Amino acid sequence: MKNCLRTLVVMGLLMIPFTKTLADDTPVAGVAKIQASADRKKAAITGSFSCPDNTILSEPYDASASQKGYIFSDQGGANAKMRAYESFSGCQNPIQGVQVYGAFMSYYEREIYQRYAEDENGDLAEAITLEVAFWEIGSDGLPDTQVYKEEIEVKGVNTGATWGEAAREAVGSIYAFTLNLSEKVYMENGYVSVTKADDGEASEYNFVLFSHSNISSSGLCSYEPTSGGLTWYSGSFCYCLLGDSSEALAEKGLKINRFLSPGSTENSPYAKVQVELSNYGSTTINDATLELWMDNELVATEMVDDPIYSGYSYKYTFNQRVDCSPIGTHTIMVKNVTPNDEMYTPESISTTTSNTEEICTSASTYTGQYIYITSVEIGTINNQTSYGNYGNYRGMKTEIAPGETLTMTLDYVANSGNYIKVWVDWNGNGLFDEEGEFIGYVSSGTIDVAIPENANATPGDKVMRIILSNTDAEPCGTYTFGETEDYTLTVVRPDNTAAMAVDTEVIAETLEAGATEEKTITITNEGTADLDAQISIDYRLPYSPDTRSIAKAPARTELAAPKLLINDASLAAAPKKAASKKVEPTASDDTQYVLKYDNGQSGSVGIQDNYVDFACYYPGDMLANIAGMQIASVDVYIATAATKSYVTIRGESTQLTAGSVIVKQEFEAVANSWNHIELTQPVTISNTDLWVGISLEGCRNISYQIGTDYGPALVGFGDMVTYNNYNYWWSMADLGTDSNLMIRANVTGNRTNAINWLTLDQALATVSAGDSQAVKATISTDGLSNELYEAAIKVTSNDPLASSVKIPVYVDVTASSGITVLEDTTTPAIFPDENKNLNVRSDKEVSYIAVISMGGSILDIAYDSKSLSVSNLPRGVYVGKVLYKDSTSETITFMIKR
Repeated sequence: MKNCLRTLVVMGLLMIPFTKTLADDTPVAGVAKIQASADRKKAAITGSFSCPDNTILSEPYDASASQKGYIFSDQGGANAKMRAYESFSGCQNPIQGVQVYGAFMSYYEREIYQRYAEDENGDLAEAITLEVAFWEIGSDGLPDTQVYKEEIEVKGVNTGATWGEAAREAVGSIYAFTLNLSEKVYMENGYVSVTKADDGEASEYNFVLFSHSNISSSGLCSYEPTSGGLTWYSGSFCYCLLGDSSEALAEKGLKINRFLSPGSTENSPYAKVQVELSNYGSTTINDATLELWMDNELVATEMVDDPIYSGYSYKYTFNQRVDCSPIGTHTIMVKNVTPNDEMYTPESISTTTSNTEEICTSASTYTGQYIYITSVEIGTINNQTSYGNYGNYRGMKTEIAPGETLTMTLDYVANSGNYIKVWVDWNGNGLFDEEGEFIGYVSSGTIDVAIPENANATPGDKVMRIILSNTDAEPCGTYTFGETEDYTLTVVRPDNTAAMAVDTEVIAETLEAGATEEKTITITNEGTADLDAQISIDYRLPYSPDTRSIAKAPARTELAAPKLLINDASLAAAPKKAASKKVEPTASDDTQYVLKYDNGQSGSVGIQDNYVDFACYYPGDMLANIAGMQIASVDVYIATAATKSYVTIRGESTQLTAGSVIVKQEFEAVANSWNHIELTQPVTISNTDLWVGISLEGCRNISYQIGTDYGPALVGFGDMVTYNNYNYWWSMADLGTDSNLMIRANVTGNRTNAINWLTLDQALATVSAGDSQAVKATISTDGLSNELYEAAIKVTSNDPLASSVKIPVYVDVTASSGITVLEDTTTPAIFPDENKNLNVRSDKEVSYIAVISMGGSILDIAYDSKSLSVSNLPRGVYVGKVLYKDSTSETITFMIKR
């Protein structure tokens, strides 16, 4: 369940209802909240309790947590049936038992009550019956299919810990309940529920499970009053899953953890799909195979080129792109079809993107008045507001002109650590996803709003969106707690200025290798002053993981992760330090290409430890496009200088482990500035992975060490960090800051075809008022592989509104045949020809020839034929099968590259 509240009132759980629709489609209302009465002294937990030695996965009790509490879980309650669930993920072993911590108390009065007698050791004198069950996670985030259920008689063992406060109320014992299962449960993720079974007592002193505010997984409680109906509440409890850590859950098991792209508002015709995978089996997976589906149609079947090692995760970017440009909502699904996978996780995950002609929607889903905006003042707008999920105040307008700064003042009801974010839809496409449209995080109740220099604004009314939430919410979509408010900024063009209009929004061509195509771009000056424009080309390498613009990936916290200190770039409650004005490093004359993931310095980040490393990761298949060129220098933005600073370039390893050091060169760091370091040993680029970064010594007393952009982070590529010489990389986005590092590698040498296929007939243009000028762009596919190539023609001008316009260029290069047989034989039974037909080599009579997906579905078949066309199949890996009249058969595995 996304964004479940996990904060517990001390000894009283604040439970937030999620209404679930029953079979008759009638929503059932629930109790708004259940918590300790205001006039009662809130009780405390004394002592502690820990998991046993045979724990394989846990949410252990944390005595240092700021808040402790409990959740009711009793199927025999007098007033309601309650069942507590806790989600889990990352279980690497079969589950053989569960341990929880519980007690008994009155549902209404929260009184201490010893429902069962204790023996001389303080343990429960008699056994009680608890029900333990395991559930799959449904598409709505709620417990779905029940996988296992067992009722177990168990005696509670006194932990020595107590709840209650002797000065004001009685003190009750907290017991450990160990539930040993009669069968092993094989689940990598799901929900576990523990509840007191219905024994017919209907006691008002119910069974409760203990918890605290530091639990990282999301929990739920189902509440079913005697009057009927069902309501879901958020809530958590501590648990220990028990088993044998030497017994693997699976020999071969691949999990699709999450989507990293596309984002919820993707509208590109060539959108990248990127997922994070993990291997929870005991062996390396060398043939991970995925199907990509778009709007219920199979788009591609692809095999991951690299091995995925046991216990490691891997970020995979599909070669096949998806078209998200049609107006409407699109569903993208990735399915695991890896051969012989034991499938102890869901075989597929889905996400949606929405491309709309209207302003995208945004609202909170919870109606409680806990986090909301009370007033907004900017320019001529002065609005006092009360709580709402969404406030449409677009009728309130104020003007803004280029070069003008408006200071917005906000008042609100919020907690420490809540986020206040502001966007302006400068180009009016309704998505708030273009460069310069995220204004920033509000600190101390004020923020300056101005038209950014890199924005592509148009005159007229533009929506300004403000979101206050307890999560780092995106501008489009729903979130749980908080409020969204929209206002209007009217963009005014100054008198006597140039006004640039470009007639081309995108160039997309499909060309054969060796072809040449010319395109004309017309630049028109609709203003009253001369237009001066500079025209340049930015290339993006094939197989680059860069997926901008994407929504923030779901956060994931690694064990023993470093604690990031973030300045300005992410957390609204972070210590405030003025960000430096964006200044780009000056490229040297011999620089032909720059490897980077950032989009301009905006903040800084740091880790207070003696040894700290930051790096950007470039995959080998991406670098193969510029193989033979050299990394000659590195630019890095240093916030505060460490005792010693080094440029460090590491070689091939796994995505998450630090590779061997190729270059480690010390430099004298200059604070609050870009630092340019010429390498004494330039690194020749090949087709192997590289980590380009910095190593810092003496950072224990330094809060902020390196510059960051405003994001979104390219998770696992542009935001890697480690510390204390630990051989493991963390993603900063997973640790709480959605930003990329300011580290750039400057590449020299002879340009390869991958960064030389697009040329312009001019780099400068001067256009008089009312005139137009044509710019010719030439595409040459000489020497290019049958891949998709990307670039952007960037037009920078003195137009104060449209100072920077980018025209995406896509060239899909095809060859005469894009089929490769993945068989170790020179005479496969089935072979492709140059017309994309599969042909049977044998002289035997054929019953049929078929193409089968890696998941086993027949995609096409031809009876009594020795040939079958595969020209309509998308890029991917397939199986070709021929069945002969004598009932024998032969198969091949083949890959369609294009």
